[in-house]
Amino acid sequence: MHFSVASALNLSPQVREHHPLAETEIIKGLRCLAWAQEAGFDPPELLTEAALCFAQALQMEASNCVALEGLLYTFLLVQDYPRAQDILDQITVLQPQHPDLKNWMNFLLETPQELEETDSELQVQELDSEWLYDETERRIEAAFISFTRLSFAQPVLSTQALAEMEAYAVSLEETRFHVQNMILQLEQEMDTTALCLRLEPLDICFHNLEEMLKGSYALIELRNRVYLLEEFLNLLLERAGRMPGPVERAEIEFHLEDALDRSDRLHAQLQECQRRHWPVDSLLAVLDKTRFQVEFLQELLDAQR
Repeated sequence: MHFSVASALNLSPQVREHHPLAETEIIKGLRCLAWAQEAGFDPPELLTEAALCFAQALQMEASNCVALEGLLYTFLLVQDYPRAQDILDQITVLQPQHPDLKNWMNFLLETPQELEETDSELQVQELDSEWLYDETERRIEAAFISFTRLSFAQPVLSTQALAEMEAYAVSLEETRFHVQNMILQLEQEMDTTALCLRLEPLDICFHNLEEMLKGSYALIELRNRVYLLEEFLNLLLERAGRMPGPVERAEIEFHLEDALDRSDRLHAQLQECQRRHWPVDSLLAVLDKTRFQVEFLQELLDAQR
C-alpha cells in the first residue's frame, strides 16, 4: 500500500481549528513532508524535522488528530511500523469513523511489527540525534543573532513599533519553547549541558524583551493620559470662553484643580521615565502645553470675576 505526502497535505484545511501554536507546527511538518517527497526522501532529515514538528504540536494539544495523522504518515514513510501502530491506536480512539482507518489497519496488519534494530538502523538513529543537536544549536544561534540586530533597546511609544515588538516576543517565545523541547529529546541520548548553556543568553534576551514590553505598555498608558488631559483642558477652555455663570465657573475651577493635580503627577512620572532614558521628550512637550493651558484658563476665569 502506498502512502503519499499529497494525501497528508489534504489535512491542512483542518489545521486552523486547533491551537494556534500547534497549527504552526503542523503546517511546518506538512511542508517538511512535501519537501521531503520532492527530494525523493533523501536526505532523511526533513522527515525527522516533520516528526519533530508533529510531536511538538501534540505536546501543546495531545488530542490533535491532524498532528497524529501527520506523525502516522511520517512513521509509515520511514517504516517505523511499531510507532505507527501506537499512533494509529490513538487515532482509532479519537476518530473511530475516520475514512482511512481501515486501510491503515490492513496495511499494518500485513506488515511485521517486531523489527530488530540492525547496525544500519542504529547508525540512522545516531545520525538523527547528531542532526537534531546541530539543528538545536542553529536555532539558538539564529534567534540570538536576530535579537541582537533588532532596535528594541528601550521601550517604545509608537503603536506600530509596539506591535512589532509583541510579534517578535511571540516568535522568540515559540523558538525558546521548541528549543527546550528539542533539548529534552536529546537528553535521552546525550549530554546537553553545552546546549543549555548556549540557551541562557537567549533566555536573558527574552526576559529583557519582556521588560521592554512592560515599559512600552506603561509609556503608551502615560501617552494616553497626557492626550486625555490636553483634550479635557481644551473642553474647559471652550466652556470658559462662553462667559459662564457663577455656578458653571465654580465647576470649571473645580475641574481645573483636578487637571492641575493630574498634570503634576504625569510630570513626575515622565521625569522618572526620562531618568531611565525612555523616549518621553514628545510627551513632556505636550505636558508643558497643558501647563500653559492651565495658566491661561486660570487667568481667564480670574478676569471673569
